Amino acid sequence: KNTEKNSPENSTALLAYGNLLRTAVVDRDSAHNLFPVHIYGKLDPPSQSEPLQSYVKYLTNLLNRAVKNADSVGIQVYTRALGNIGHPSILKALLPYVFAEKQVSHFQRLLMVLALDRVTELYPNVLRPLLIQIYQSTGETHQIRSTAVLLIMGSNPSGSVLQRLAQFSKQDPSPQVASVVKTAIQSAAQLSNPENQELAQSAMAAVNMLNQNKTAVQYSLKHLQDYVVREMALSYNLK
Repeated sequence: KNTEKNSPENSTALLAYGNLLRTAVVDRDSAHNLFPVHIYGKLDPPSQSEPLQSYVKYLTNLLNRAVKNADSVGIQVYTRALGNIGHPSILKALLPYVFAEKQVSHFQRLLMVLALDRVTELYPNVLRPLLIQIYQSTGETHQIRSTAVLLIMGSNPSGSVLQRLAQFSKQDPSPQVASVVKTAIQSAAQLSNPENQELAQSAMAAVNMLNQNKTAVQYSLKHLQDYVVREMALSYNLK
């Protein structure tokens, strides 16, 4: 119960337990490397893990309550704590807000998209179609659509996916999002480290499909970071 108060210590505990569940239960590679599975045996798979499912339910209730009470700091903490778990079971809590079926601010929805980063890394095939849907929703804010692009790039997308992004960017009504797509694909094509060779090759196949005209808008990751920092500071100042 003490973790329901928004003190720094309680927020840290909520975030840390989500990380623990991800490394011990959800991410099988880290569980094997970091925990003595050879001594105690393997933990239950995520879908059967009672601690994981209980914690997702607990955080979901806290998030919904924070939304009802317009608790902006609580929304941020519970959203990130869910994201730290990194399992698709968090989607039931977050997607109704992401797709505006339940109402929160644009910035809070952006944080919920950002919170899909861990689950995208561990379950890219599950998340990629959802992220593409967000990206292609031209009525969405450019910050949210740009975030979806960045998460797609972190999901080891195939060449065909990157070509779809490049092709769509030519008609994109948002110069900011089109700029993010162009920069992301061009940057990926220049990756040289061995673990990113597949992504680099996929990006190279999409580079020629990008709009080659110089865009007036140079919308970078720093712009997005500045926006998030500014809005978070405002949320805390309003408390």
